[in-house]
Amino acid sequence: MADAALDALVAFIALPEKSRTVNIPKPLRDPLKNIVADDVYKWLTGSETKKVHVDVLNLAVYLKYDEMSCAAAAYVAERLDEVAKQAPDIMTGAEHIRNYLNLKNEWSEEEMKHLAKEMAYAKEVNSSAY
Repeated sequence: MADAALDALVAFIALPEKSRTVNIPKPLRDPLKNIVADDVYKWLTGSETKKVHVDVLNLAVYLKYDEMSCAAAAYVAERLDEVAKQAPDIMTGAEHIRNYLNLKNEWSEEEMKHLAKEMAYAKEVNSSAY
């Protein structure tokens, strides 16, 4: 993955300077696709397709490369919101988010069962809890 993330960094640097920006509103009020230049958005989706989007974000933050980290962070945030909203329940949503971010589930089976019961109860008490 490291080589692919470095390749993505080089590709970002090769984009026209006028395309790269840190002027991305926080929070995003419009789709990111409508805010960043087309070539930057294509670069972002390409990073996700190559499954290096998280590595690219980490690399940009580590290098303090604001143009790249702002774009990558906004893209990952937007995608996390989409991933979470597509899930039928909070437990499935959490699993999908862990998969998207390439994170290991560190909860034990017993903890997961207990958490699932808690989430079911929360949903029963307040259907709009999540």
